[in-house]
Amino acid sequence: MTQFPISYIYKPKISGMIFGLCFSAFCAYFYMEMALTKDQGLKLKVPFGWAFSFSPSEATLFYWILFIICCGLSLLSLLGFICIYRSSKVEAKIIFTNKEMLIPSSIFNPRKTLVIPYINILSLHLHQVGRIRLLKIVHQKGKIYVRESFLPQKFMFDEIINILNHEKCNLK
Repeated sequence: MTQFPISYIYKPKISGMIFGLCFSAFCAYFYMEMALTKDQGLKLKVPFGWAFSFSPSEATLFYWILFIICCGLSLLSLLGFICIYRSSKVEAKIIFTNKEMLIPSSIFNPRKTLVIPYINILSLHLHQVGRIRLLKIVHQKGKIYVRESFLPQKFMFDEIINILNHEKCNLK
């Protein structure tokens, strides 16, 4: 018999956003340097035997375009970092009671909690992309994902799956 309530701390880790921010900023700096100092043409070879040749002025324009794209990615990474940093200051939790599950409805607003009665859970789907595991919970009002990387320890993800499967089976 499971003792309720059970709670798990659930918040994103900031390290991934820091890496994305640093990488996109580095790429932006690299392309800016290329645009300012490179005075040669550019030859790009792509699959299927295609090749593109750029004159020095076209190559400079190409580098400036890549610089602008990387700056945009840096800005998006910075905004994401700020949102996740702010949300990491809130003690977000996944809580299981004897009748329902409470989960933060969004990583951008962890104060807002979604209440999902076990009886309203229609299906559970485990998705794995590389080392990233997600649990998709389909319920009567929509769907929500539980991310393994937001939990302090990996075994907690398996515990959550087991609790949900157990509670779903008890309702039948």
